[in-house]
Amino acid sequence: MIPIHLTSSDKNDFIIRKDAPEFAFSLDDFNEIDRVYEEAISMKKKGYNIYNSYKFLRNSPTFLKGKRVNWHCDSPYLYFAISPSGKFLPCVDIKTSISMLNDDFVDLYNSQAFRYEIEENIKNCPGCFYACWPEMTFMCRDLSVLSERFILGIKATFKKRRPVTYEKCLGIINNLRD
Repeated sequence: MIPIHLTSSDKNDFIIRKDAPEFAFSLDDFNEIDRVYEEAISMKKKGYNIYNSYKFLRNSPTFLKGKRVNWHCDSPYLYFAISPSGKFLPCVDIKTSISMLNDDFVDLYNSQAFRYEIEENIKNCPGCFYACWPEMTFMCRDLSVLSERFILGIKATFKKRRPVTYEKCLGIINNLRD
């Protein structure tokens, strides 16, 4: 589960985020956001295939309500992205002109100047809550999330998790409409 990431039309220089006001939530939606995430947490506790950590699920409503979730971005140390053209991207929302196809990329990546430039880009980031980045940080920085992942791995070895069927998804959607 990844919260929707929107931007206003005047700040539409992101790669993934888009200006889509029809998907924006209002104050009237906040109780329903909380209810849906409480249900997801409950389903996870019952063994449904919800991979997000409890920490991520508890913090997602904050992001969806337009507030910044306080987590430490570890790009480019724990993660980064590579564009189809070979560009180095500290994340999917920060463009650079640095090509990973250049022969000197490894030397550049290991340089202080490169790290400083990337860290400055990250400091200016408006914040995100894509599952890939914070989940990796949570796992590396939060013992409870690491323990959760470890236990999940052990359980997956011995028992199958109950899948969420198509019919169950439709039921959840229909309950939201009511």
